[in-house]
Amino acid sequence: MNDQKNNVSNAAAATGVAVTATKISAVTGASASAIMTTMAGGALAAPVTAGVLGGGGAAKLLNETVFSGDSEGAQAARVGTYVGAVAGTAASVGALATVGAGSVGLATIGGVVGGGMAAGATMVLAGPAVAAGAVGAAFYCLFKR
Repeated sequence: MNDQKNNVSNAAAATGVAVTATKISAVTGASASAIMTTMAGGALAAPVTAGVLGGGGAAKLLNETVFSGDSEGAQAARVGTYVGAVAGTAASVGALATVGAGSVGLATIGGVVGGGMAAGATMVLAGPAVAAGAVGAAFYCLFKR
């Protein structure tokens, strides 16, 4: 029964990552109106959704595969992935709250990397999952023996 629950949980995590990846691919090269439609629920709701689905899903999948060992490093990394997902979500929401949650705000965020609105939307949506992996890996490196 535990294996069945774990399989369902992993499938839900993979679905969350897939939903976020689909949103990212939808904004890449899209028009401003298509990007805002993809960021349904408002541009501030999208990073929260991406954080829960994408960041949380990525953390769960990383913990079940890459960081599944019993070493101190793997145990720390499993905590780090969730810390990274929360931090990435907070950074995405904070960035949008600072520069504005509309098309101009997304373009401003995208301008940091030399892009536009699509790059900003990609950064906001992918941030939690990227942070989950980065912080998990950093925790692993800090605590491995």
